[in-house]
Amino acid sequence: LAALRLTLMRLKRLYLTRFWGMDIDPSVLFSLKANFDRTYPRGVHVGPQTYVTFGVVILTHDRTRGLYLDTRIGARCFIGAHSIIMPG
Repeated sequence: LAALRLTLMRLKRLYLTRFWGMDIDPSVLFSLKANFDRTYPRGVHVGPQTYVTFGVVILTHDRTRGLYLDTRIGARCFIGAHSIIMPG
């Protein structure tokens, strides 16, 4: 079951990086229920050895202020459940 989860996570990372152009390090572990913003996908940057848990939303836009900014998460970070990471 763990091997299946890792395979699915690798496929999702491949989809997010190749199709959407996000910058997600290959060593990043994330829940399959984590949400990465596709409004400005090239603005998503996640550093090595970071873990993103379930329900997390990583945003790169703020429509109330009309902002489209890069969102950078550093190396060796832990983003807890249901966190919202805002742009910039």
